[in-house]
Amino acid sequence: SDAIFVGPTVGEVVRGKKEIKKLWKKRVEAKTRAAVSGEVTSMVTADGEIAWVSAPITRVAEEQDPLPLRAFAVFEKVEGNWKMIALQESLAIDAPGTGASFKKILPPALVEEKPPEEPKVEAKKDEPKKKKKKKKKKKKAADDE
Repeated sequence: SDAIFVGPTVGEVVRGKKEIKKLWKKRVEAKTRAAVSGEVTSMVTADGEIAWVSAPITRVAEEQDPLPLRAFAVFEKVEGNWKMIALQESLAIDAPGTGASFKKILPPALVEEKPPEEPKVEAKKDEPKKKKKKKKKKKKAADDE
């Protein structure tokens, strides 16, 4: 079955690798980043084939206010490797007076790495060309003729 992502905004449901890649590409372009903002909870089933993790996170995108979220992910063990099969993000907004207040821990600012400079190739200085010595032709002896 295909992986699924359910986002925090209305109608943000994405299924399958291709669609999830498109969504993540948009997030990368918006310079989206996240930081864990509290306690991470996780569990693995008794047979060791399914695991889940839940955490409060703060998501930041360029020119947007920090967004407090609760993330919940489900993983399945496939051929010895863990594969995410579901990711759900929901707004972490409680009604006034209920529950614990949400700590906003912002992710570090995005640092754009400059591409490495291309090595400078120094122009070879024109070295004076060595003059070749001309070979002297042997004069034919008079008795050879």
